[in-house]
Amino acid sequence: MAHSKSYDAVFFDLGGTLVEPHFGPQGRFSGFTELANARQALQALADKCPLGIISNTGDVPPEAVRKALLDLQLLEMFDRQLVLLSGEIHLDKSTTRIFELAAERAGAAANPSRCMFVGDDATERRTARRAGFNTRKSPDTASRAVRGTAKPVPGPNLSNLADPLEHAPLPARLDHATPRLPPL
Repeated sequence: MAHSKSYDAVFFDLGGTLVEPHFGPQGRFSGFTELANARQALQALADKCPLGIISNTGDVPPEAVRKALLDLQLLEMFDRQLVLLSGEIHLDKSTTRIFELAAERAGAAANPSRCMFVGDDATERRTARRAGFNTRKSPDTASRAVRGTAKPVPGPNLSNLADPLEHAPLPARLDHATPRLPPL
């Protein structure tokens, strides 16, 4: 499959992003349910760039996660070396290290901004951004961004932060409300 070079890889979280985990009565992991539109977004991205997974697996054995993804026929959509499960690599998304390893495996260690992390958790997205990744909240927004159909959302920066304040009207009474210090 031919890949464009807009991103070296797009990595996905699992729970809450692509799938929902299920647990039996004794709290044992029993599999996943695929979330709506996840497969369509993955298929739309598959010919654009390699896909990966970055997931905190907690107490769930990594082989059970892989089997559940295989049962849903999702595992084959991901590049094998780009599947990073915390239970296998002994890193999690609480630090930038797992994202740095992901960028390294994607061949983007020198330029991690060529990678994207997609996940529903704002804290994990923030950690990915600290590692240099681009981020998106959902597979659908990631797919639109990679395909170039997303509308850019400018973030605040030092050059545009004061713009809204510069033209904001000040209350007329503010000039007269300046406290005066008594003479010394």
